Amino acid sequence: MRDYNGILARLGHDALTEGEAAPLLRAQLRSHVLAEQISIDGATAAYTYNLREMRRGLTLARLGQLTRTPRERREDPGPLTEIAQAYADLAARYETTDPQRIELLAIAATMWSLAGYQANSATIAAEFRTEVVRAFAVGEELASAAATAAPYRVAALTGAVLQRDIDEAARLGAQAEADLPALGEQLVQAASQGRADQADAAVLAAYGLAGRAARSLAALWRLGDRAAGRAAVTDLRKAASILLDAAVVDTWTLIDSLAYVVEDIVATSPWMLLRRAATWGRLWERYLKALIVAERPMTQVWPSQRKALEKGLVDAAATNLAVTMPTSAGKTHIAEWAILHALAPRPTENDTWWNLPRLAVYVVPTRALAAQVERHLAASLELVGLRVSAMFGGVEHVRYETQLLDFTDVLVVTSEKLDLLLRNVPELAPRLALVLVDEGHSLDRAEAKGDCAWRCFSPASATPPPPHAPSCSPPSCPTATTWPDGSLPPPTAQTTPAPTGPPPSCAPASSTGAAATSTARAAPSSTASTEAAISSSPEYSPAT
Repeated sequence: MRDYNGILARLGHDALTEGEAAPLLRAQLRSHVLAEQISIDGATAAYTYNLREMRRGLTLARLGQLTRTPRERREDPGPLTEIAQAYADLAARYETTDPQRIELLAIAATMWSLAGYQANSATIAAEFRTEVVRAFAVGEELASAAATAAPYRVAALTGAVLQRDIDEAARLGAQAEADLPALGEQLVQAASQGRADQADAAVLAAYGLAGRAARSLAALWRLGDRAAGRAAVTDLRKAASILLDAAVVDTWTLIDSLAYVVEDIVATSPWMLLRRAATWGRLWERYLKALIVAERPMTQVWPSQRKALEKGLVDAAATNLAVTMPTSAGKTHIAEWAILHALAPRPTENDTWWNLPRLAVYVVPTRALAAQVERHLAASLELVGLRVSAMFGGVEHVRYETQLLDFTDVLVVTSEKLDLLLRNVPELAPRLALVLVDEGHSLDRAEAKGDCAWRCFSPASATPPPPHAPSCSPPSCPTATTWPDGSLPPPTAQTTPAPTGPPPSCAPASSTGAAATSTARAAPSSTASTEAAISSSPEYSPAT
């Protein structure tokens, strides 16, 4: 988006801070929408905002944000979330099937996506798709005329991509390829009779390009074809240019918005970002292909997950790392990536190392959580051939547990059980390539479970070198700034602002519902250092 020497960005900022879309006016709009949703009689208060002026102000604010580079928007969403919510509220003020409502829903879904909130975007996109079917009132019995079919199918395709409906996007893309010749012939006939003009031709051309973009995007999602992803962005940009030249504003808005979203999808695709892993290979490829056909496909790496990758989660020279993130921000996938990186074959390894199979251990504080974590990890990791098992309970070590360990790649275990295993199975410690500790604040040695976890990490327990990334929870954290061997805590990749506190003992507990992950790389030797991933509860806050 051209900025005209900063004029557009400045106008957008002014409109959002003190102009037609100022915070007070947006608050009134939000209040009005909520009041109508919860009140039987509807909103009765007097509001001073104006729908038309609000939309004009939001348009300036949106265009101002689009002048920023995609990387800038990903690193700092800024007011994107506020703009997205305002557009969603604005859409709620229009009647069902109103063309303006449909357009506003598409923009709202786009802005949520650019802000990094894919779930919000998909939710609004589902509503957008419903409104599109209602507006055209045709469904599967769509009229065959090109002037009607092309706009409807462009809108349907836009909704499928915004909702990350991979199968539907691929189907609509294939349908576009099949229908385009017939629709083109109909358009030529209509034009010869004076019933079609340049705008109809532009929409049909845009439909063809959007269909090809959808097929290319499906190839990226399913197969990791990066060139196809870039081609999808190019096709959508070309389609938007054609529509703009023909002054087809409504369809241009959909295609232009879709182009920004697809550009972001391609840049944050796991096929793009996880390729940086030092152990990238067929195991990673099988894993991503399994995720894309899961019940909830993974199409993008979330902002919180990207920060962990930027801090070296899967790098060759990665060191211990602590990551704090909000609840439901993707910590399970981060743990899976750490496991894959620890267990995936490395080109530099010799055959001797493979005689000692590596093991990833996921330490949890309770039995209930152990069963839950085992189920979640098995759903994705067993699809790529990694065996996930859980052990907990009991005060004695039994023979079948040793046999189970021989056929286990990922072990989910309570700290007490891990302590017992390390004392009774001496060949276990050299196998450890990764240790993940859930509920990281439980490392507080004032608590029984925390003290047991510390014994597991202590060199006196004959374990490999301890994981870094300490965590603590007030009121007590006596040795939170070092591990049992005296090593310093790891760097922290924060995805939510940590509260300030009295260094260097520990930071106070966070009230934002944080979770955490930390990692440390394993060396290919019998005394491999551990790779730790610490995921904590809402009370967790990293040591400063």
